[in-house]
This record gives sequence, C-alpha cells and structure tokens, in this order.
Amino acid sequence: MKAGILTFHNARNYGAVLQAWATQEFLLMRGIDAEVIDYRSPVIESSYRVWQAGRDGLKALPRALSRMVRYSRFESFVGRNLRLSSSRYGDGDRIDDIYDAILFGSDQVWNPALSDGFGGPYWGGFQSSARKIAWAASMNAGVLGPDEAAAVQRLLKGFDAVSVREESLRELLQPLCARTVECLPDPTLLLDREKWLTVASPVRRRGYVLAYPMVWEDKVVQAAREIAAKRGLPLVILSKKALWRPRKDTVQWAGPAEFLSLVEGAACIVTSSFHGTAFSVIFRKPFLSIVPPGERNLRVESLLSSLALEDRLSSGADMDLSERPSGGAEVERRLSVLRNRSAAFLDKALGCGEEPGAGH
Repeated sequence: MKAGILTFHNARNYGAVLQAWATQEFLLMRGIDAEVIDYRSPVIESSYRVWQAGRDGLKALPRALSRMVRYSRFESFVGRNLRLSSSRYGDGDRIDDIYDAILFGSDQVWNPALSDGFGGPYWGGFQSSARKIAWAASMNAGVLGPDEAAAVQRLLKGFDAVSVREESLRELLQPLCARTVECLPDPTLLLDREKWLTVASPVRRRGYVLAYPMVWEDKVVQAAREIAAKRGLPLVILSKKALWRPRKDTVQWAGPAEFLSLVEGAACIVTSSFHGTAFSVIFRKPFLSIVPPGERNLRVESLLSSLALEDRLSSGADMDLSERPSGGAEVERRLSVLRNRSAAFLDKALGCGEEPGAGH
C-alpha cells in the first residue's frame, strides 16, 4: 500500500517538520510505503520568506541573513529525513492520483488562517481515488459560525476516516460528521526517545535549564531564569525565530536536529509551546508548561490531561519542579495506550471498513 502525507512539512517550525517525520516513520514501521506529498502552501511559504523588508525595516538585511542560516538547517533536515514525492505541487496544481490513501495532517492543517480558509488541498479539495484520512488534524478553533459549520460539514463528507488532535475539537466536529470522530495524539508522541535520537544532532552540552517560548516569551524566560538560579544551573533560551543579532544565552539558529539535542541535554524545561511540552514528555524531562493567568492553551491541556500531567501547567508563579511528580511508568503506560489507539485507527482507516450509515 502506498500512502501520501499532506501536512505542513516545509514550515520552518520544529513541531511541523518533526510531526511530519513522525507520521512517515510510524507508517513505515507498519509496513506502509509512505511519502510526504511535497505541496507548498502559499500561506505557509509566505510566512517564512527570508526577505521581509516591509516587516523588518532597517534590520531587513541582518534578519534576512540570520533567517538564511536557520532555514538552511531545516532544509538540510528535510532533505536528509523526509521521503518527498517526486512531484512538487503549488497552489492550484492537481496532486497525482498515485496513492491508495492520503493522510491529511497532523498539525493545524484545518486552521483557516494557515490553510487559506475552509477548503483547498488540506481539506481534500481535489479529485483522487485514494482513501482520505484526517490524521490528528487541528484547527485551533473553539467555535464555528453558521457558515463555517456548514462548510466544515460539507468538507467532512469527503473523508473516509476522521481523527483530530484535541478532545475539544472532536466535540466541536462530531455533530457535523456522519462518521465517528476520533481523538488521537500528535504524531510526535508515537515514537519513543530512542527513535528520536536517531535524527538528533550530537549532544554537546548537558545540565542546563532550557527555556523554549513560543508565546509569552518574557514569562517563560523569567520562570526558567529563576529555576536556573535556584538550582545553580546555566540557562539556555531557544528562540522561535532567527534574531537579527545574537543574544546572551540564546540559541537562534537551531534546526530540528539541534532542537532534539537541546531537549535531550536539558536538566529541565520551561516552555509555552505545544511541541516543547510534547518533547519534554518524550524525553522524560521535568518541565513546566506556562500559561498566563486567566488564559488557556487547549492543545496543551488536552495533551497533559491524556497523560495525567495536568500539574505541569503553571502560570509561572509556582516554579518548584521538585514537588511535581515525574509520572514515570504511568506516563509510559498512557503513551502506550495512545499509540495503540493511533495504530488501531490507522488499521481500520486503511482497511476500508465502513461505518453504518456513513457514505463517502
């Protein structure tokens, strides 16, 4: 069986690239001939342009050079590790009808801000004889307006199997879908630490507090700095973007392989990133997932709830990691359950089993 994966594989974002590789490897380990469909979304491509003069102003040139260094490491990782389709597709191109199945996701492939509305390739908007499978898809939406709900209901009819990444999204979409909507983990969680280390850079340093802010940078860095001072450990800040000039204690040019080695080398981690949280779990690191008071991160909450690690959520006020149990064998047991659930969903989706009353 030949399967294509349609996701944000070319984003210069650690989670996007690594979840694409995780899906590829999960399929290959199950004996499926898998490759990533090399579709380049204009929305994603434009957001990662090297040259952004209008946004950068006088710092355009140094920032462009800095982005080139960082992006080259993403391109190197993708070139070495992803099995890309022989054809590259752009907006409006018809994807070759060569697959027995196509997996849409994971990542926020259904987020209208990232996929140019409701429709298009990530919603299966092309003719294909392949089985169409929504694979732990996400859209970062808590509600849908009447027109949006009608559009999503119509689009879901084109899928042979539907799974999403968050329980809140499953609850939102189930009334709109004739099929059972499953909730599956992010694909990064389907592989264990040893598998991830096969594509990580060599670990050159250990024993530091790693701060990885995706949002709320000041709070994350402040919390990490205080933990580092309390423990007498150095602080390493992993920047989500290429800065126009280097900063003390900050790593700004890490690619996906370097990201993995930074997580592996850390003594503990403070993050506001979903995938920062996910890889802290995978690499069995003590961690805090920072959410400001009065705000919520449904993606992180769903993940931590599934692993009984809700105590790792923090506003940054309580930073005593020693009082937070590691989870240990119970987390591993829960991860095993999630992996088995994903495998069962995939086997059923690829096995052409129809649900009663559900038509393609």
